[in-house]
Amino acid sequence: MAVDVEQSFSGRNIHVRSVILGTLASLTVGLIAIAFFVGQFPWSKAWPIFGSAVIIAGGAVAVGTLLGFIFGLPRTFDQPPNESGVGKLSQVFLLKYASNANLDQISDWLTKIIVGVGLTQLVNIPKALESLGESIKPALGDVASSQAFGIGLIIYGSVVGFLFGYLLTRLRMAYALTLSEIQMSMRAEGISRKIREFDTELMVPETGELAEPDESATARIADLSRLVKKLEQAGGRLDVDAYRRLARQLKKAGKYTEAERAYMKAAELSPNDPSPLNFAGVIRSKYLNDPAGAREYYLRAISLDPTYASAMYNMACNEMRLGRAEEALKLLAVVVSDPKYRDLAEEDAGPGGPFESVKDDPEFQRLVQREEE
Repeated sequence: MAVDVEQSFSGRNIHVRSVILGTLASLTVGLIAIAFFVGQFPWSKAWPIFGSAVIIAGGAVAVGTLLGFIFGLPRTFDQPPNESGVGKLSQVFLLKYASNANLDQISDWLTKIIVGVGLTQLVNIPKALESLGESIKPALGDVASSQAFGIGLIIYGSVVGFLFGYLLTRLRMAYALTLSEIQMSMRAEGISRKIREFDTELMVPETGELAEPDESATARIADLSRLVKKLEQAGGRLDVDAYRRLARQLKKAGKYTEAERAYMKAAELSPNDPSPLNFAGVIRSKYLNDPAGAREYYLRAISLDPTYASAMYNMACNEMRLGRAEEALKLLAVVVSDPKYRDLAEEDAGPGGPFESVKDDPEFQRLVQREEE
């Protein structure tokens, strides 16, 4: 693959060099034409006219190059192409980008306009060019040939600039954009691997829980978080698993705002998975003291999976923090059929727990009461 890539870029670089050399040759021809035109004037007038001609030609080239760049910009695939006969090299480097069809669309549009409006409208083009030539005639010496030379200079420069911008963009832009994304993906993969390794190091095999991070671990978590921020600022992102692991580590280190943000990144990347929203709700409700904001997370999680018991229980705790005991007990009634949540409710009825204020309520007692063996 490396050899194929190198050969491909070598071939494309030859074409790029050909475009650049062709453009330089065309510009040289234009400069020679300007020099011959200026030669008819005395030295006192020649240099100002030469400068004006160069500026006019340069402006035409710049406008043409901009148009060529716009028409040549690659379009982005929403989904990678999956066509038979596409080689590995194309799959790697043309994964998201393809040649833009804007030029073809504009040509088709112009054709339809010409047919629809009629050829009679073409008479306005010579008049427009004549007006343009009159406006630049004084800057080119105001002689009989100034108008024609100025019009020719603008047309020549525009065509040269357009071909240069269009061909160079077609030859290089898709590859440059794809290579940038590949490099970003490799960088994200490296950071994700570090997060997974670190998360595994702190895992206690006997319990499956994370160990309490010491000062060194906390510093490593902070370093990883900074790397992720730099990656995101550059336009990259981690995978879902890495964001979830990072969020767990940040939560354990007491960086609750950053942990919530990491869970929400995971939720964005996996929109049908309710668990990141549930975990973000726990952080916002329990650690950031914002039960109103947490409620939105829980509602979104339950809307994705109406049978998601963990989100229902956490929302019941959150409703208690909002002072909505009746709603909390209704939610609790849905999940207490699972002994795990019945036991959790009893624990959370202790001092400082969300159900402390209703621990003597008959309905709560009925919900947490164990069935007779």
